[in-house]
Amino acid sequence: MRRRSSGASLVEVLTAATLTVGVLFAAVSALLFGSGSWIRGLGKISADSEAKRAVLAVSQILREAMAVTVDADGQGLAFRYPMKDANGRFVVPPVWDGVSRRIAVQGGNLVLTEGAASRVLCRGVYPIDPKTGSSYRVFTAPGGAIVREITVQIVTSRDGRVANEAQGRVRETVFLRNVPQITR
Repeated sequence: MRRRSSGASLVEVLTAATLTVGVLFAAVSALLFGSGSWIRGLGKISADSEAKRAVLAVSQILREAMAVTVDADGQGLAFRYPMKDANGRFVVPPVWDGVSRRIAVQGGNLVLTEGAASRVLCRGVYPIDPKTGSSYRVFTAPGGAIVREITVQIVTSRDGRVANEAQGRVRETVFLRNVPQITR
């Protein structure tokens, strides 16, 4: 009886190696393509979240304001808070507490200034609205002597991938108390 040798021929080994390399190349390509989309998505989520946090912060800050004045260019506003008594209740009739307050875009950041102290509410405020492709007003108030509502629009920009930016855009109308004085 002849003995049969077991094993693979050279042609079979080269075919298997070629198929393995092709499958690995396809898998690595899919991974790299997916990770690029993942990074762009994370940039978009980060930009949207930052814009939402900024609009929420402005809304909460202006909720108790008794007098709000929007700048002519729409890039800032000044506001006043009413005075509170020792128990934390508002003094009636409302009287200004004497502290000058302002929210404005400064150097690409949205900054709250209260008296001499300042803090950044939002970093990376983008000057161009991605929907219109032109500059926009951060704060918009309807005409009239007493401002009852302000539309706040924030566009933020984050690095979504090398040389690509992801923008987040949030627009909301904030309704104000804004009663500079009580008339009888």
